[in-house]
Amino acid sequence: MALFESLFSGSVPTSIHLIWDLWKYKNKSTSCDEEISEINRCPEEVAVDTSKQTEAYAISRRVGKVVEMMNAGRHTRYTLAELAQVLGMERVGDLEKIISGENEPSFKFLKDFSCHFGVDFDWLASGQNTPFATTLIHFNFPGAYLEIIEEQQPEKIYFVMCQGDTPDAFIVLKNSRLNYSVCPTMWRISSRIDYGVEILLHDFYKMQQKMDAMGMFSKCYSVSLKRDVFHELHYGEIFPGRALEEACKSKWFEDFFDIYHKYPIADRYGEFYGAEFLLAQGIVRDHESKRLDQ
Repeated sequence: MALFESLFSGSVPTSIHLIWDLWKYKNKSTSCDEEISEINRCPEEVAVDTSKQTEAYAISRRVGKVVEMMNAGRHTRYTLAELAQVLGMERVGDLEKIISGENEPSFKFLKDFSCHFGVDFDWLASGQNTPFATTLIHFNFPGAYLEIIEEQQPEKIYFVMCQGDTPDAFIVLKNSRLNYSVCPTMWRISSRIDYGVEILLHDFYKMQQKMDAMGMFSKCYSVSLKRDVFHELHYGEIFPGRALEEACKSKWFEDFFDIYHKYPIADRYGEFYGAEFLLAQGIVRDHESKRLDQ
């Protein structure tokens, strides 16, 4: 930590300078529209001096990389003006100079950037780990995250399932449109677990019961992702907002809760989610019957 504070305090000399790659417009007027366009441009449009490969420069590039990842695949892009406002910066030019490498980011800036956009601080400061690696604790059972959910009061709670024969799943909390928290515990909606399958699946079911009683179901969304994107999201290699926006909408979370198959659509669960989904429901149903008989 002392090393980072020394690096970001400005005490380390650097010869980094800014080279703006000016866009050549056919109409070179100085209209108000041009000024707004200049402020709202994205970091990819800011050229940098790649010959200045210092540690501070590498950190600046990682800041820019995060913004690129947040904008990847988006039709309406997040501008530097928007991001500077979220960070509480008075001038968008200050953010531009950090991304370009002209100014060194302060320790406070990196902490604020990490906090507001859900970025892993270690990756931002040193390049270790992955950009959106989760900071939440790993619990053995999914239900343990209910306390964190209550504390964070997220806007949405995503139950993410992997498409394919092994329906792994985990939880993602949407705290704001630019900030997500991935719950690292992954479990399998399947009977193919050698140890503790009954306890694990029943814990998930109990979590659903508690969330239903607390009126949280309106915040819950279930989606499915292709295997590669599923793992990129879980390991923090992709901006969660992008993965979730591109995910396939599903009802698997709500339907799994229907262990007694009371919903009209229940006869199609096998078609929608596969045989293992039905077997997993059966395990929970049997566990509930044993518990009620005691």
